[in-house]
This record gives sequence, structure tokens and C-alpha cells, in this order.
Amino acid sequence: MCYLNRTYHVLPTSGFVVSWPFRAIAVGFLHNREPWTNVIFTAGWIGFALAGFWRMTGKAYRQYMMEHLNEFIFAVCYLVFLFCYNSTHWSRAEFPRFVIPVIPFLLLALDRWLPKSRYVLYPLCVASSVLGACSAIGIRNVMAALR
Repeated sequence: MCYLNRTYHVLPTSGFVVSWPFRAIAVGFLHNREPWTNVIFTAGWIGFALAGFWRMTGKAYRQYMMEHLNEFIFAVCYLVFLFCYNSTHWSRAEFPRFVIPVIPFLLLALDRWLPKSRYVLYPLCVASSVLGACSAIGIRNVMAALR
């Protein structure tokens, strides 16, 4: 059984739900037909999740892990599932949407690396809001409107 995705490539729908870690994500990047801005956006989210996962499994996170074991187990299992999800299109293209439930845990894990100064955080908030709005509208549409 097959179906046609957005780019009109025939993709199989049968098979296992999970596969080797990052296999489907790598295949999704190799067969990508979306704009480079979307690829950078998705790669940034994957890198953010991978860095948070790496910090979660380190020694610095053990105190939080021991105090909140259930949350830690959920976050690690959920991230492992996301990295092993076996859908060449959905595992890469929709990764930012799928990672939303574990963002608080990733931010806690990356607490040491996050800026604390308001002079840095406020411009980052404005810039990320503008970039998110441009992404929702479409970068090409924004560039055309600015001309």
C-alpha cells in the first residue's frame, strides 16, 4: 500500500514504527524537496533536541533526575522514540511539532547554556517571534512584500 506525499513521491506506508536512530531523519534530509530555510529550521530543532538529550543523560542532570524520575523517564523515552521514528517524511518535516511536549525538559537540561541577561533575552524573543511569523507566512511572501 502506498500513498503520494506533498512532493508526489511514492512512499511505502507499511513497516515498523521504529527503526535505527536518525535513519529516517537522515533519509528525509537526503530526499528533501523543501526550501533551504525549512531545512535549516528543522535541523536547528533536531540539534536543540539532541543537545538537550545529551545533557539529560549527563552527570549535571542527575540531581533533577533523582527528584523527578517519572518526568525524566518520559522525556528520555519520548526523545528516543522521536529519534527512532520510522517515517522518512514525518520524522524530519514535522519534528518541531513533535518535540513540543519535551521542550520544558530540554530547557531545564540546557539551563547552564541559556542566556540569563534581559539584554540578550528580549531581543532574542523579538527576533524569534518575527522569524516565526515569517515562517508561518512564508519567507518568499515576506521578501516579496518588503520589495
